[in-house]
Amino acid sequence: MQNDLRQLWDLEQGVIIVPKLQMAASVWQRSAGLLGKKSLDTDYGMWIAPCGSIHTFFMKFAIDVVFINGKGEVTHIIPDLQPWRIGAAPAKTRAALELPAGACSRIGLKVGSRVLVTTSGTPDFKG
Repeated sequence: MQNDLRQLWDLEQGVIIVPKLQMAASVWQRSAGLLGKKSLDTDYGMWIAPCGSIHTFFMKFAIDVVFINGKGEVTHIIPDLQPWRIGAAPAKTRAALELPAGACSRIGLKVGSRVLVTTSGTPDFKG
């Protein structure tokens, strides 16, 4: 999955907030998620789409979970979700972003933030 690395931009701040964003789009990638990892680097996140809920069963560490709608808006955040928990997504969620615990506070991500996934470099707003 290394070739699936992207970047996540916060459009209000105009900065990359997740430089190493792993895409989980296939059924297998979404099912496996972060299982097997012992921790997450501070610059790493996993984008799971489509996504209606997430779980931390069998995980060894807590994560921040961010739910995002089809417009790229953060609609709900579950900070510090511990292992063996379920995080249900609000209605109209299109993706979930899994980050190291405490990352949302550190990078300033909050409900209402607008984000954009890019392959590299500056976001392309022509589209």
